[in-house]
Amino acid sequence: MDLLGTGDPEPVAVSDMAGELAEILRHLT
Repeated sequence: MDLLGTGDPEPVAVSDMAGELAEILRHLT
């Protein structure tokens, strides 16, 4: 699945970024 449309074959990096964002949001709320 290519959410950004960049053709980037690194879904692990994307999910890792999403995980970090989720943790940041959790700390903010």
